[in-house]
Amino acid sequence: MPQLPPAELVLPPCGATSSSPTPLPAPQACKLILWMREHVDQLKRQVRCKLSKATSMAYTVMLVDVLERLHIDDHFRDEITVALQHVLLLHHKEHADSVAAADLLHLESLRFRLLRQHGFLVSADVFDKFKDSTGCFRENLSTDARGLLSLYNAAHLAMPRRRSGARRRHRVLETERQVLAR
Repeated sequence: MPQLPPAELVLPPCGATSSSPTPLPAPQACKLILWMREHVDQLKRQVRCKLSKATSMAYTVMLVDVLERLHIDDHFRDEITVALQHVLLLHHKEHADSVAAADLLHLESLRFRLLRQHGFLVSADVFDKFKDSTGCFRENLSTDARGLLSLYNAAHLAMPRRRSGARRRHRVLETERQVLAR
């Protein structure tokens, strides 16, 4: 249950009979602000603790996703980076048996999207296990709306390019143009 501010710091209810809201006296306002800051710091410590103690890939990526969707991830940049580094390492050690089959596509897509968004190099080959022998996604995935939506959200993230690779491609193209011009 959330901790409530002391009674003397609570604002009057919205349906109060006065025609205009009465501001809190300065000392009470300062106390309320201090209480709110302390409460925010306490909540931040709890989130940092959850991020640092997360042991499974599934829990970690879902927690990071929630923080980003709430737009409070800026408060935990360093912790999120460390957590995602662990996710990158955990993926190789964690077996698919530890995750329910229905959540595999969702969690793999979420992991892929988060790692790519944060600059980690992740190959799209991680989705090969969801394909059949013809190279198409398996038919049973068509009923997994959550997994497909996560896959859709991850699909637009391209691999970050390195400048040296771009320069090398430019040189190759220039060489090809010169050869064709002869």
